[in-house]
Amino acid sequence: MFRAKRCESCGSMMYSAAQHAMGNAKSPYCIHCTTPDGKLKRKKEVAADLVKHFMKAEGLAREDAEYRARRIMVKQPAWKKVREAVIKTRRK
Repeated sequence: MFRAKRCESCGSMMYSAAQHAMGNAKSPYCIHCTTPDGKLKRKKEVAADLVKHFMKAEGLAREDAEYRARRIMVKQPAWKKVREAVIKTRRK
């Protein structure tokens, strides 16, 4: 039996292997956050896709959709290294 997992990039639930990158249930990322060859998209691309999704699926205004995307992505493991790099850069 398949155990649902959250995408480590956007936080979306993945209920089947088909929803994982390249159909690989071991991939921590969903098909929306990866390129056709299974590599994680750039953070800006993922954020833009989330914003579009929230605007279309939930009828949010752009500003609200951007805020929601930021709030979700900041909590995801895929972007932890990005956050740490920004913090290190700011400390220099």
